[in-house]
Amino acid sequence: LSEASWVGSLNLASAPVAALLAGPLIDRVGRRWGLQLLNVLLAVGWLLMAIFPLSLNALYIGRLLTGYGLGMAMCTAAAYTTEIASISFRTILVTFTPIMMAIGTFLAYLGALLYQESWTEVAYASFGFTVVSLVLTLLLPESPLWLLSRGRIEEAQRALMSLRAATAPEQVQEELDSYSSRAKDRQNSSWLSSFRELRLPQAYKPLIIINVYFVFVLTCGVPLVIVYAVSIAGDQKKVL
Repeated sequence: LSEASWVGSLNLASAPVAALLAGPLIDRVGRRWGLQLLNVLLAVGWLLMAIFPLSLNALYIGRLLTGYGLGMAMCTAAAYTTEIASISFRTILVTFTPIMMAIGTFLAYLGALLYQESWTEVAYASFGFTVVSLVLTLLLPESPLWLLSRGRIEEAQRALMSLRAATAPEQVQEELDSYSSRAKDRQNSSWLSSFRELRLPQAYKPLIIINVYFVFVLTCGVPLVIVYAVSIAGDQKKVL
């Protein structure tokens, strides 16, 4: 039971670490590379657990890697979506990310419940989904905002034209100018100035509300239910 608890909870320990490191990392290498990296971490983690299901060390490493990938996904996907999406679709797309993560978690645990004697099939299936995701990220353009912050104006223009299905630069020029203004603001700011802005009421009040909400959600036992979902369902099946 102790080993099973470690296997089940290691990704919950590594995800917050990755979420903290993901911000500075994707600012340096770009949003697109960040998406590719998190998919590589997830793919390697799932493949390790699928190939070496009887190795405890492989399970530990696999869970850590998938946790790192999950933590990066929370930050990177949200940043990329908000930077490339038009205002009318931004809220829907940002909300869509946690919804799909919840659906994926449900399907993974449902598969683990149905294939308890040969759960490696679930690991291989998860690996397959991750590889598909990795291939699809290769087709994505880089964030125009990030490109502009690096002074790569022509690449930003091409990326924005691709995202908006534009046939001429003039069709995206107004939006590109808006991105340029935001990129200049970012270049003139630093991590220290960003932390200073947290002293403003319009910054710290929403932050406090969100964090208090998440504290209540997590202390209600949601992570425990996720970790032991298969065991709980199996016990209930025996009772019934």
